[in-house]
Amino acid sequence: MAMNNKTMSAILLGAAIIALAIGLIIYSVVRKDFFVIIWSFALIFGITICITVSAYSNVEKHGPSEMMYRLSTGMVMVLIGIIGFINIFASIDALILIAIFLIGLAFIGIMIAITNSKKVA
Repeated sequence: MAMNNKTMSAILLGAAIIALAIGLIIYSVVRKDFFVIIWSFALIFGITICITVSAYSNVEKHGPSEMMYRLSTGMVMVLIGIIGFINIFASIDALILIAIFLIGLAFIGIMIAITNSKKVA
């Protein structure tokens, strides 16, 4: 599925506006913390980036392709959104949240490394 840059930019802009609107709705419903807007935006926009990666090229001889770069970026955004929601609604110690974040980053890095190692072999 090849799309030009204007189409992809329009899709991502629309998704960003929707993510921001959903964040505002969640904030008005739960009235927990203003940061719920940021966490919901990161979660929803990260999911959108992960979904739209199929429109990018996966052909690269050395290093991660643009598709892998965008997939990892989307996954990190989803991870940040999840950690933010856990912080707001579960009140877990900050060190545990940092540990969960580091485990998530390591997991994403391992997945990308395994995917890239298959291209070299």
